[in-house]
Amino acid sequence: MPNTSIALPDELIEDTILLIRGKRVILDHDLARLYGVPTKVLNQAVKRNTDRFPEDFMFQLTKAETDPRGDYFIIGRKPKEFREFDCIELAVEYDDDGKVSGRAMISTYDNDQYGSIYGISGVVTEQRISLVAKPVSDEDVGYHFEGEFLRHGELWRAGRSQPVLKGRLSKIKGGKTIAEAVVKFRIEYLGC
Repeated sequence: MPNTSIALPDELIEDTILLIRGKRVILDHDLARLYGVPTKVLNQAVKRNTDRFPEDFMFQLTKAETDPRGDYFIIGRKPKEFREFDCIELAVEYDDDGKVSGRAMISTYDNDQYGSIYGISGVVTEQRISLVAKPVSDEDVGYHFEGEFLRHGELWRAGRSQPVLKGRLSKIKGGKTIAEAVVKFRIEYLGC
């Protein structure tokens, strides 16, 4: 019988281990990625073989543990092209069927004035976020953010200087990208 084991670097595995409810865990989507299978396939295999696992082998995160609502501010020094960028505010709601809906707002601060861009479209899931804030006119700037939540259920435990969101932020003017940077965000007002 051929050896089907996979040798993975320790760093790759260690980067997926999170501390949730005082236990070291690997989330299903990370474990599926390590095994090279879709998350759905991994979960089906576990459900078919529950008798092979200890009782505390797995648990379901609650909505409160994965709730991304809050104000997200860039950690550290802002890239100079984004000095006016203040924060992303997410307001997410769950309906009775468990579906997620919500809204996002990008706040800016320039020339001693706060401003907000409400014309945002996008998608927010438990793992990823994609937002597009279109400019109102050709003279205005818009933003595009594509990123992922880093703490998967641990946002509420993150300290003020710990990153909870990471991704690529782009500034758009006249339909063209004029600046791009990879940024990390901290959460300040969780559940606002």
